[in-house]
Amino acid sequence: MDEYTVNSNEAITICLSGSERHSFNPDMTYSVFGENETIYGYKDLKITITIDASTFLMYLDVSYSDKKPDAIDIQNMLSHLLPEDVYSSKEAWMKAIQDEKHNVPYGTLISSDDTIAVSKFRAYDCPEFTRRLETLVPLFIEAGTVIDIHDKRWDVYLMYTPNSYAIIGFATVYECFYFDAQESNTVPIEEKSSAVESIIASSVNMTMLADDPLNLSRKRISQFMILPPYQRSGNGRTLYTTIFDSLFSDRSVKEICVEDPSEAFDDMRDVSDLIRLGRPRGTYPSLWESGFLDMVDPASIQSQSKIEKIVPRQFQRLVEMARLGNLNSKSKAEKKALRIAIKKRLFLHNKEALKDLERPDQLQRLDQAYDSVIEHYKEILNTVKRLDKSRSSVDQSRKKQKS
Repeated sequence: MDEYTVNSNEAITICLSGSERHSFNPDMTYSVFGENETIYGYKDLKITITIDASTFLMYLDVSYSDKKPDAIDIQNMLSHLLPEDVYSSKEAWMKAIQDEKHNVPYGTLISSDDTIAVSKFRAYDCPEFTRRLETLVPLFIEAGTVIDIHDKRWDVYLMYTPNSYAIIGFATVYECFYFDAQESNTVPIEEKSSAVESIIASSVNMTMLADDPLNLSRKRISQFMILPPYQRSGNGRTLYTTIFDSLFSDRSVKEICVEDPSEAFDDMRDVSDLIRLGRPRGTYPSLWESGFLDMVDPASIQSQSKIEKIVPRQFQRLVEMARLGNLNSKSKAEKKALRIAIKKRLFLHNKEALKDLERPDQLQRLDQAYDSVIEHYKEILNTVKRLDKSRSSVDQSRKKQKS
């Protein structure tokens, strides 16, 4: 690159301003500056987006030492990314922060301890604040796009520090109608038939029971982001588990799924689900109990996955991991049963890709896929064991302090 062309990921710096100051670069900017992620026409270009840690109000500063006549219009391109209430004056930005402090924290508190709090609100009820949060989505989530803040089916879960209200991360969750017949019958609420609308409109009691089929829902975790300064500290697991626990306790929610998860999110979800299903849950058995470990037939998996409100494929994977974790290394029968169960699932999941291969090639592909799955499961199980050990050490330390 010449001195008038710069990588847009490197040119942009995002600063979180609060009791602590953090700076980082975006992971991707192709949605703003094109596939090559370059900005042409400026020398020594610096684009600084300073974000107040609690209100997420933004201050934009663009500086450079020289500009070519045919340079791209940075302000115009950034206007598609940044919210309407972005500030170019630092004084005006600081005043706006003070004016909005009374709104912090946003939403209804659903979980809190000494270090982390999580609240929930409808995007529709806090459109300006939601739009500010959404600014980071195209910069850190692959193929991420901002949600429709006017759609009343979007919920936002906000994680922050309870003392300074500094935002740690957030997730968006979309509500769909749930029909028990087939997953393909799960449709967005606005697509329900006019017959259903007339039933609701003519209902004498508008507060429907949670068990009413017309009031059942499927919740889809769509966007999930922990801000870079707070990553790799267990905050993702905490936010995910808090969201799941909150939705699980709602009788009208019948299934909780994730939209196009990344590999990193899948790993975090696997670990979180194993820990969550393995803890004491009142009348619900632990995933590590024999009843779960004996589940191999699709009917049992389907039935229990509904109880757990987890999509069947994810629940089946969790059962496979639990069986591997409890596997008797001396039992050839247990090893064979698990191998058959995993290969059967893999074959059904990849049936279209395997159907044109010869039988020996199919078996080879399945063997390779099986080996890869087992290695991945072992990594997840090792993480769970490490976290369990760490949590036990913390619990013992707290007991000693109390005594």
